[in-house]
This record gives sequence, C-alpha cells and structure tokens, in this order.
Amino acid sequence: LGSSQLPSPPARRWYYRDYFGDEQGPFSMEDMRDRLKMGTIKEETKVLVEVNVSSDKPATKEEETLRDIFRSPEAAFVESPSLTRIGGRSWYYMGHDSVEYGPFLNEQMKVWFDAGHFVGSILVRLATSHD
Repeated sequence: LGSSQLPSPPARRWYYRDYFGDEQGPFSMEDMRDRLKMGTIKEETKVLVEVNVSSDKPATKEEETLRDIFRSPEAAFVESPSLTRIGGRSWYYMGHDSVEYGPFLNEQMKVWFDAGHFVGSILVRLATSHD
C-alpha cells in the first residue's frame, strides 16, 4: 500500500445467539438488518462481531447485547458498533470512500499510522465516541 492508500479491511462478519443460546452466523450487516426487521433479532439479543480481522492472526469476536453496542434499534447494522472490551481502546477511521471502518485496536492503528496511511484529513475516532 502506498502512503496515500488507506488499508481496506475485509467485510465484518456478524453472529447472534438464538433462543437456545446457540451461535448463528456468520452474516453480513445486511443479513443482520433483515433479521432485526423480521424480529429474529431483538434489542436484548446477544450479538457477536469479529474484531481484529487481519490475515496474520485469527479474528476474535466481541459479544454484547444489541442495545449496548448501537445507540438505537434504528442505528443497528447501519452505523458502526461501539466496541471497546477486547484489548482496550478501539478506533474507527473514515475512508476516502466515506465509509467508516473499524473497530481496530491501538496496535493495528499505530502500525498503519507509522506506515503513513493516516495523513492529511483522515478522520479517526474512539469506539466510545460517535463524533
């Protein structure tokens, strides 16, 4: 990647726990939105999302109740989730394509920053902030 090219992470995969507590998935954000509209997923449903997706190590999953990671049911699977439990602080960045990517741990963001990927007017934010 050149210093003007931002890293492009793979599509995030989502899971949820069904009525029996079994993990269902993986699903895309669009699939999860459909399940929310159909009532398969509710505000109290436990959802899991892959974090730290990279080619050099296995992805980990963060599990939270739907209402705890999105500011409202309408924002679920439309906006980026607020995830901070795995590995401490998590970050998002806004790509040149106006798509928000993340969350990524401090260590991954630092690697990309040191490699010159975050130059100019690239917006970044903590996962706990929606500003």
